Amino acid sequence: MRRTSIGKLLPKNLFEDHRTQTDRRRLLNETLLLGCLAGIGTAGLALVFGGESASLLLTLSLLVGLSHNLRVRSAQRAHREAILWGRSLHDMGTLRAWLPEAAQLDLVRPWAVLPDQACLLLQTQRALAPDTIVDLGSGTSTILMAALCRQMGSGHVYSVDHDSIYAEATERELHRLDLGQYATVIHAPLQTFSGAAPAGLAEHPSPWYSAALLEQLPDRIDMLFVDGPPANVGPDSRFPAVPMFADRIPTGGVVMLDDARRPSEQRTAAGWVMVDPGFELSWVGTYAGTAKLIRQRGQKSTSKASG
Repeated sequence: MRRTSIGKLLPKNLFEDHRTQTDRRRLLNETLLLGCLAGIGTAGLALVFGGESASLLLTLSLLVGLSHNLRVRSAQRAHREAILWGRSLHDMGTLRAWLPEAAQLDLVRPWAVLPDQACLLLQTQRALAPDTIVDLGSGTSTILMAALCRQMGSGHVYSVDHDSIYAEATERELHRLDLGQYATVIHAPLQTFSGAAPAGLAEHPSPWYSAALLEQLPDRIDMLFVDGPPANVGPDSRFPAVPMFADRIPTGGVVMLDDARRPSEQRTAAGWVMVDPGFELSWVGTYAGTAKLIRQRGQKSTSKASG
């Protein structure tokens, strides 16, 4: 069977809004214009006054160009932050309307799943009505999905974390909110994983959760949310999730990968489809970016994008 290249599966400007793309083009055009003007001015001064004056003008032009570049990039960051907070306020209101437990959580603390990603998770959970959910990277996502399990009257979340401090904190929150029967927290330290990587991904071993983890998880996983291990433990650290769990994900099962704006996560999601073409891959334009895979029976993998 002919395999699609990773490059064809990656998102094309999905995670840039129209203003960001416009600013990028404007910055490029203005930089080119400044470069042309500096070149013309340098050549003119070199003819009239000699090389020293030309060098001075070139230096000043470069400084002006650098200052302009920094100013535009600062404006882009401010625009992205404004979008984040605007979305977050709206999505936090949505979460609290859906789940009373959300009002008792700090939804904007560091490392917490972003509100728009949390909304997407819960929407998917409502539509899928999964019996088993695996959450790689414990925290707010675990608590929200467990709360929805209680509201729906079905489902159980298995939350995995390599850090005992985070695992214990999640467990305390679950018990505080009386959600203990809807979620199981598993502490699984990282160890070297030596699975084969497809073309385009790191060929060296990646750290991943201990093998003992597999013995504590169910044979069937209807929904898998991959938000760990963190990127700082090594390149493409989240890639092993689908190769390790693919045979447990049934037809119609869903895999969601957080932080898909990052190139490493984009390579990971595309690599999953290359390793197992039974998944359909789509990209969702949440603030941090989301890759979503759905298990298809007897179908070749495809890639599509949604906002």
